Amino acid sequence: MLYKNFEHDFVERTINNLKWIDTKNSIDKTNKDSTIFYEFTNLINQCLGLILLPSQFSNDAFLKCFPQELKIYEVDDSIVKKLKSDEPKILSNVLRHIRNGIAHGHIQQVIDGSDDITDVKIWDVDQNIENPTEKDAHTIIEFRVEELKLFAINVAKEYCKLKKEELVPPAN
Repeated sequence: MLYKNFEHDFVERTINNLKWIDTKNSIDKTNKDSTIFYEFTNLINQCLGLILLPSQFSNDAFLKCFPQELKIYEVDDSIVKKLKSDEPKILSNVLRHIRNGIAHGHIQQVIDGSDDITDVKIWDVDQNIENPTEKDAHTIIEFRVEELKLFAINVAKEYCKLKKEELVPPAN
C-alpha cells in the first residue's frame, strides 16, 4: 500500500506492526533454540520508527506542540538520570537526547540474573568528543524495557495525532 504522507504513515504503520507482533508473538524461553524472536532487538528497531524518524521529520516548533510533561506518556521523569546542564526534564529535550543516543549507538542493555534484558540506558554526548563512552555523557536516560516500549508508542501516537491535524486542509 502506497504511503500518502511518508512521515505520518511510516509511524502509524510501525505502531500497527508492533501491535501485530505483540499478538502473534509467543516465545518459549525454556528452549533457547526455538527462540527466533528477539524482543529487545525489536524494541530498538521500533524506536527507530517511533522516535528517531519522527524526530528527524519534525522541527523544534512541531515537537514543542506535544504535551511536554513526561507523565502524560506514562513514564516518570526519574527515567532521566542525568541531563545536559540547565535543560528542563520535558519531552522535547528527552526526545532529542534519545534520538541522538540511538542514532549514534549509545545504548547499553542491563540484564537480570537470568540474562533477560530488563533495562536500557541511552546516553548522549557532545558531538565534538571522539570515541565517547558513557563517562562522557551529558545526558543519561534509563528505561525499564516495558517503559521504553510504552513511551515510544505513546509518543508515536501523539505524533500521528498532531500530524493528522497538520495534514487536514483548513475548511473554507
